[in-house]
Amino acid sequence: MKIYLVSAEGGAPEQLLPGEESELAPAWSPDGNTLAFGGFPVSAKKPLAIHMLDLRTRQVSTLAGSEGLLFPIWSPDGRYLVAETPAQEGRLFDFKAHRWVRLPIHGFG
Repeated sequence: MKIYLVSAEGGAPEQLLPGEESELAPAWSPDGNTLAFGGFPVSAKKPLAIHMLDLRTRQVSTLAGSEGLLFPIWSPDGRYLVAETPAQEGRLFDFKAHRWVRLPIHGFG
């Protein structure tokens, strides 16, 4: 599973990230500059986590504390990101406070 970008005018799809790592459920940030996605590692050396791809620089970072999370979804204002554990428990990341909180819901992804 890889992420590809295609121009709104059409054309050939462009693979955004090299390598064998799987990229799952990309979510556009409200400003259109960042993609959040879940990453499945090829090896056991890297944990499952939420990654952020800066579309301007093509740099990838891992969202701190997101190990074991999948299916990111942005809030409309870009302040929050929700994700899900494999057990379908919700987590909310507050970009201003730089922390995760557990949500009292299951299976939103």
